[in-house]
Amino acid sequence: MRYKILSEKAKINTLIKKSFILTKTYNDIDHKAANLTKQNKQHCYDSYGFVSDPELTLRSNKIIALRKMPIKIYFNSPLNLTFHNLCSKLQPPSGLGCLLGLGQKFIIQKKNPKLKLEETLEDIIRDVRLKYFFAGEQLENEDFNPKLYLKTDWDPPAAADDIEKRLSEFCRSIREHKNLHSSRPATNISRLQYRALKFLKNNKDFIVALADKNLGPILIERDEYVRRVFKDHLSNEATYTQISLDEARKHMAYHRKTVGKLFLSEETLDFIRDEDKTFFKRLFKQDKFRRPTFYILFKIHKKPWATRPVVSCCGSLLAAVSTWLDVWLQKIKHLIPGYLKDSVH
Repeated sequence: MRYKILSEKAKINTLIKKSFILTKTYNDIDHKAANLTKQNKQHCYDSYGFVSDPELTLRSNKIIALRKMPIKIYFNSPLNLTFHNLCSKLQPPSGLGCLLGLGQKFIIQKKNPKLKLEETLEDIIRDVRLKYFFAGEQLENEDFNPKLYLKTDWDPPAAADDIEKRLSEFCRSIREHKNLHSSRPATNISRLQYRALKFLKNNKDFIVALADKNLGPILIERDEYVRRVFKDHLSNEATYTQISLDEARKHMAYHRKTVGKLFLSEETLDFIRDEDKTFFKRLFKQDKFRRPTFYILFKIHKKPWATRPVVSCCGSLLAAVSTWLDVWLQKIKHLIPGYLKDSVH
């Protein structure tokens, strides 16, 4: 009888061990399944911006996705997304189209924008003091052109005590209003678009270019972009000549010296006005000018697609000279027979 009881206890212990092992195995399977489900949901969220419920119908999932979409993004979404994927080797994530399709003119609002309140208030105070300082003077100039004007760093003196007191009260009330009614930071892109933006920023394998005729952004591998730049343009020795960095610096120094001699020397041409000299004096106070940048546009409207070279000179010294020459020719165009507006270029 005793041996029979011990045998039954041994069987029970064995069953308990097996049950424990089986329960642990089931828990491990459930844990792995939960992790796999979580990874799949995260992948769907990163690729499409939402996760569908397989137990619901397609219509119900659409309604849920639209309900979760922020109102600002829903009403500001463009109807036509223009995006061209020219990648042949690497496959980019599928969610990039929803970001690049917004176009190159779309301005992204930051999640946490840095409000430059103090800088704005300083500009307001300076504008008020300028108007007070020059009040009553005749400042109208028929020859004034905003294209040939650079803001001076001169600070006007303080205005009358009454005006300064009102400015102080105004600034104080604006600061108090900001502290009491600071709005919650918002952005005009979805989380999916934000992840796509972060991917493009951190990934160096792709480059975003522009299409000719304003046909939208282009996504292409960086290596392929560089290869087409040299194959289509820079390798053509009949058009381009490779120079060293020292030679490029000598050319830039020569251009700066020539422009300075033309506009800033004592013996300048008769048609160069004092306003033009002032413009170039303020321009030469800048430490560095932007160097012209070479890039290509993609002619996707052609079969097969081709590229077009562009040299951007915005912000360079010669761009300022070109602007001055354009303004000057506009004034004397009635004296030039057959003058064309684009002849200066």
